[in-house]
Amino acid sequence: MESKQTDLFGGAIKVELPTTLIDISQVRQVPDSQEVFILNSKDLEKPNDLSIIIEVLQKLSTSSSFDSIRFHFDSLANDNSAQSSKILKTFNLNQTSATSTSSNPSTNHLTTPQPILLEGIQSVSKFNRPDSEADQVHIWMALWTLNGIGNNGLGTDLVLTMNLPNVSQPEVLEQTTKLFQLAAKTLQIVDWNLFA
Repeated sequence: MESKQTDLFGGAIKVELPTTLIDISQVRQVPDSQEVFILNSKDLEKPNDLSIIIEVLQKLSTSSSFDSIRFHFDSLANDNSAQSSKILKTFNLNQTSATSTSSNPSTNHLTTPQPILLEGIQSVSKFNRPDSEADQVHIWMALWTLNGIGNNGLGTDLVLTMNLPNVSQPEVLEQTTKLFQLAAKTLQIVDWNLFA
């Protein structure tokens, strides 16, 4: 599947995403702290199954980024009223982090940190369907922790989530995993004033 560099939050963040994305803000209102897309692709089992959400959140006061990403995954399960959720794995690409000790840092020396990644499954009933008809939603999540940057020096959690329900074809799962990994590897913060 082809990808292209996509501008997020007015160009403050750039990331490689599929060319066939539909920006949900063109259809309905999306909070300023989010970018939401669906994939319009015949490569998936059902059109528009894949959703991609990028959120700018206040940094959690957990002991590690691994604890933070688990919290965000559990929070998503709660928001989705999931009957069950399971983390399949968490891992990182690198140990670098963006850190500032000032509440108003000079940002020209900062580089985008490497994310912590998570893969999991949640059982979610959508559209008022009974629990017995719950979708098995495969979830990929990436967390970039920005210590001391944004939120009056409290820090920022930048979270990218991909959701794909009811995957029955292994090649679709593999293709979506590659899309997620590409996004996680290529996301770059180019305007740190987004977090000011």
